[in-house]
Amino acid sequence: MKKIFALSSMLFFGSLVLNAQWNPSPTINNPVCMQTNDQKDLRMISDFRGGAIITWIDFRNDQNSPGVSADIFVQRMNSNGTAQWTANGTAVCIDGANQTFPVLATDGKKGAIITWQDWRSGDRDIYAQRIDSSGNILWTLNGVGVAVKNAHQKSPRIAPDGMNGAFIVWEDSINGSWDIYEQHIDANGFAQWAAGGVAVCTSADEQINPKMVVDAAGNSYITWQDKRNSVDYDVYCQKMNSSGVAQWTANGIPVAVTTNTQSNPKIVLDYTGMVIIGWQDKRNNIDYNIYAQRISSLGVVQWASNGVAVCNAVGNQSAIDMTTENITDGAIISWKDGRNANVNIYSQKIDLYGNFPWSIPANGVLISAASRGQINPNSVGDGYGGAIVVWQDSLAGVWNVYSQRISTYGGLLWTAGGVAIGTAVDNQTSPKNIADGNGGCIFAFQDKRNGDFDVYAYKLDYAGVVSSTNEITAENNTSINVYPNPSSGEINFVLQNPDPTNTTWELKIFDMTGSLVFSKEISGTDHYLMNENLDAGSYYFQTINSKGVNRIGRFEIIH
Repeated sequence: MKKIFALSSMLFFGSLVLNAQWNPSPTINNPVCMQTNDQKDLRMISDFRGGAIITWIDFRNDQNSPGVSADIFVQRMNSNGTAQWTANGTAVCIDGANQTFPVLATDGKKGAIITWQDWRSGDRDIYAQRIDSSGNILWTLNGVGVAVKNAHQKSPRIAPDGMNGAFIVWEDSINGSWDIYEQHIDANGFAQWAAGGVAVCTSADEQINPKMVVDAAGNSYITWQDKRNSVDYDVYCQKMNSSGVAQWTANGIPVAVTTNTQSNPKIVLDYTGMVIIGWQDKRNNIDYNIYAQRISSLGVVQWASNGVAVCNAVGNQSAIDMTTENITDGAIISWKDGRNANVNIYSQKIDLYGNFPWSIPANGVLISAASRGQINPNSVGDGYGGAIVVWQDSLAGVWNVYSQRISTYGGLLWTAGGVAIGTAVDNQTSPKNIADGNGGCIFAFQDKRNGDFDVYAYKLDYAGVVSSTNEITAENNTSINVYPNPSSGEINFVLQNPDPTNTTWELKIFDMTGSLVFSKEISGTDHYLMNENLDAGSYYFQTINSKGVNRIGRFEIIH
C-alpha cells in the first residue's frame, strides 16, 4: 500500500485573444518608455499574467545636466504588448539625488518590489518600494530605507520571500572594505532583521558582486567573489535561514579557491532544492573559462573540488547566465565566447551529476556563428526543458538584438543565426528576457533609434514568431491536483477548470536525480488515474499541454 502527499501545481492554459498588439516587426517593436534623455539599465520579471513588469533608471527629470541624476521608473506590459500603468512609466523614486541599479522581484500578488542604490544622504544607501498589480505605489513616497548608514551600500540583489515581502543582499563598506550584508523586509516594507542588515560575510579584504536565490522554506543562498586571500578573487557561498542566521561556516564555504581569479558568479536553484553556481575562471593563467559547482542544503559540494569545467576552450569565456526554469535534470548555462575570430554565444547543459549531455560538440553548442561579435547573453527556460537565449549582436555594424531557442537535447530550434528581436536604426543593447508562461518569451532592451536611449519590448511564441496570446487571469487558470492523501496505491491527476480548446496534455514523472520514470500522453480528458508502482521517495511531475504550457509540481510516496 502507498500513501501520497501531493502539492498542486498551476497550469496556465487559457484561450487565445485574436487582437494581439505585439508589433510583428523587429524594426518597430512596442515602446515601454520614450521620454526625453536616457532610459536604460532595465530589469524585468513576469507579471504572472502572461506579461512583464519592467524597471529602469530614467533621466527625464535631469534637464540641466543630462546623465548625472537618474530616477527609477516602472511599467507593466500585458500579454498583448499594451502598457498598463502610467504612460512612459510610473515613478518609483524621483528624489532629487541620483538613484541607480534597480532590481526587482515579484511581491507574490502580481505586483513587484523594487530596490536600488540611492545617493540622497550624500553616500550610497539601499532603498526599496512596492508597487501593486494595478500600478499603485504602496510604501513611503520615494521608497523605504533598507540600509541607510555610514559609508556606501551598493549593488543590491533581491528575491521574494513567499509572504509578499523580499530578501535583499548588497555590498557594504561600513567596515572599511566591501562586505556582504542582507535584510528581510515584509509586505509593508518593515525590516525584519537587525537595523542596517545582518552580515553574510565580513572576511578580510573585499567581498563583492553578490547573487542570491531563495528556497521555498525562506532560506537564502548567496554567492559572491571574495578576496580574503588578498591576492585574487575566489568564489564563496553562504546559506542564511529565514531569521537571518548563517547556516554554514562563518563567512561562507569555499566554492572555488584555486589559483588566479574566479569571478562573476551566478546561482540558481535546481529542482531538488540544491543550488548550482557557475562562474568565470582563470585558473589556467591564460584566459577565462566557465566552471560550475552544485551544493546541497547542508553545504556539501556535489561535484569535483573547485568545480567542473563547463567550457575550457581557447580564448576568453565570460558573461555567463544560467537557467533551471522547468528543467528537471540540471541547468543550461550560456556565455560569450572568444574561441573564434569573433566573440560568439555558446550554451551548455550540465546535469545533476556534473556531466554534460551535450557532449558533442565539446565545450558547448554554438548559438550564433555570425561574422561579427555577440555579447550580453541572457536566458530563460523554454517550457520544454530547453532555453531561450537573447543577446546583443553586431552583425549589421551596429548593435541589434537576436534570440535563439535551444532544446533540452542541445538542438537549435529557430532560424539559423537567431530570430531578430530589435533591429531598428542605431543601437539596441542590454537585452533581458522572461518566460511568458505559455512557452514563449518577452524581451526588453534599451534602444537609441530616437537619438537617446529608450526602452522597447518584443515577444515571440514557442515557435519563434509573434502571435496572439492570452492574458492569464484567475478565471482561466487551470490547476492540476494530485490525490488522494493518503492513497491506497493509485494516483489521480485531475485538471481543474480545464481549457476546452486544449485536447492533449502530457504527464512526465521524474525522480530526484532528474531521471524520467514515467511518461504518458493523455488526449480528450481532464483526468488520469495512474497505477504505476513507484518506490518510496520524492518525485516531480511535469505537465505539458498542446499549446506548449509547461509546469512542474512535486509529490511524495511513502510505503
